[in-house]
Amino acid sequence: MYVIALVIALFAYDNKEFLETVEKQKAQGYYWTQIDCREATKGLPAVTIDTPTGKSFVCNKMVK
Repeated sequence: MYVIALVIALFAYDNKEFLETVEKQKAQGYYWTQIDCREATKGLPAVTIDTPTGKSFVCNKMVK
């Protein structure tokens, strides 16, 4: 149980900017949708899939 709480706390701490952006956009009427996976745009907060080759991909985004 403590391990789960620790993992959640670390995720929230590491992804603070992303989580704040999500909450703002949800309040503005945005919602999650699945997209074709593509390379992440540097500088935009996102949950990424990181490959061993150093590339980062996103497969979901928020739309209005």
